[in-house]
Amino acid sequence: MMRSIPVDVFYSASFNPGDAESNAFFTAVCSGLDINGSNVSFGANRLPSEQAHKLIAGSQGLIAVCPKREALTDGRFNMPQAVNDEIALAYGLGKPILVIAEEGVNKGGFKEKYRTFQTFDRSRLDDPGFITAAIKAIHEFKVELIDQSHFGQAHEPADSHAEHLSHLVELRKTADDFAWEYSTTKTIVYTRDSTVAFPTSVFATQGVKVPDDSEPIVWEYKHVGSSGALRLVPTIDQQSSTCVDVRLKPDPAAEKGDHITYRTYSRSRYLVPLWEDETLDDRRVHLNKGEFRVSEGLLFIHRTKKAVLEFRLCREYGLKKSDIVPFVASYTSSIDFEVESELNRAEVRIDDYGGSLTVRMEIESALPGHLYGIAWNPPVRPASGNPS
Repeated sequence: MMRSIPVDVFYSASFNPGDAESNAFFTAVCSGLDINGSNVSFGANRLPSEQAHKLIAGSQGLIAVCPKREALTDGRFNMPQAVNDEIALAYGLGKPILVIAEEGVNKGGFKEKYRTFQTFDRSRLDDPGFITAAIKAIHEFKVELIDQSHFGQAHEPADSHAEHLSHLVELRKTADDFAWEYSTTKTIVYTRDSTVAFPTSVFATQGVKVPDDSEPIVWEYKHVGSSGALRLVPTIDQQSSTCVDVRLKPDPAAEKGDHITYRTYSRSRYLVPLWEDETLDDRRVHLNKGEFRVSEGLLFIHRTKKAVLEFRLCREYGLKKSDIVPFVASYTSSIDFEVESELNRAEVRIDDYGGSLTVRMEIESALPGHLYGIAWNPPVRPASGNPS
């Protein structure tokens, strides 16, 4: 039997004896779903801020159970101050948050700021309808945490899909060398409320020799349009000459039905080995049409209704149409295996414009976790050189 993937969360709750029954219920659901909860002290009313910060920062997300405390003048109730503080801390750290509040607790700005809101009635914890709703909410939250923590394995985001994507890869001739440029336009539609970030990255799929003084990848983001005030806030996690990892987080929180269109642009010399002597090792891309030293393409993260990919290789690079092989392959940390049936679904065309090559791929319902691209063997560096 395959065991489910465990996740680690910070479990924020009141440990007052009067809340023991509701705590036992929610911790039991978490345990059954392989959600490991941590807290500073089950005997503490308030968490030392430095301890809370450390534990929340090290977690994948926060589950906050908010029982009723002081009554407000409008008939609603405050939650425990410690829980309120921990929610605010998790929000400030950009952590996904699931709030489970007792009926009557003041919701404040939760629905605008936080990912999920679930209510409970402590007198009906054994109600089948509530049990179903509680397990569903906690399980869906876990699925989002798995999506977020497995970006490197290209898990599909659970909260959104791409309506349309256009992706252009260009190898351009510069004054004394070449440069790779990437331009992407993408429209995202949210299928549920969300504050979860998703990745947009550019990275070298093969080892390439890089000079010590090489510049990092140029990366730019531009908002095109959206519903309401929705924006995506970029956070660059890594930036070098061969990789840029960026997370795009909706702000304010996206609501079901929201959409947003954005553009990204990247530029670097060292994303793909241009010449045979620039490859770092003997690894090959194994395809039905042969073995190739290099490849370039787009790894799909979102489910995408319609995608257009175009690869342009300048005349000065010297490749012929017969040198280029389009492909689709399953991809985790590298290419796993070719999926020829998926390539057959796509409309693929290779054109030669006086020595400049253009490869165009159009695909509907592209598969997340798959690389759509082209492969070739880099030529020997010309004797006159294009020094890198």
